Amino acid sequence: MTEAKEILDEIRQIVSNYNQLKDKLDFNETQTIINLMKDLSSNLFYLEDYLDTERRVFYKTYINYLESYSSTESEKRAKHKHFNKRKLERIITAGYKVLDTMKSHQSLLKSEKNG
Repeated sequence: MTEAKEILDEIRQIVSNYNQLKDKLDFNETQTIINLMKDLSSNLFYLEDYLDTERRVFYKTYINYLESYSSTESEKRAKHKHFNKRKLERIITAGYKVLDTMKSHQSLLKSEKNG
């Protein structure tokens, strides 16, 4: 999970760098935004691989619990044991929302330049 932690740290830094642009967004920052988008999307891609692994382990645990518990109880216990799966899902979802915002800013900057 060390690599996943490094990816999460990179994502944190990318979002921080994007946030620091704030009102300085003008057409000259387009390349900066493109680079941030490229880095963010690449990191999200690799993080998805870790999420896939977490999901497989989660469902294996869930199936094992089904031998002794009800479906609801098995799911509850598996979620408690593998809380990283949900955490990764939320981080990835938030990352894609930031990526969408970056795309919108890039489009806005291009339209302002052409308009």
